[in-house]
Amino acid sequence: RQKTQQAFGHLPCLWQAKVAQDILKGDKNVIYVALTGLEKTFTFWMPLPFCIICTRSERIKIICCQNGIAL
Repeated sequence: RQKTQQAFGHLPCLWQAKVAQDILKGDKNVIYVALTGLEKTFTFWMPLPFCIICTRSERIKIICCQNGIAL
């Protein structure tokens, strides 16, 4: 969390740090759901400072849905 704060000037919540750690591990797909206003976009940016050198097979792909799903 402190490294993210140094990089972005914002201390992430614990759940955001956990999601970023899971993304950086790269051993599984990561899907998370959060309510409006919980800084999901920031969570997607958090792994970037830690991926300075990525090979083709180590790239992180982030897919986000901008529109809510209507029931």
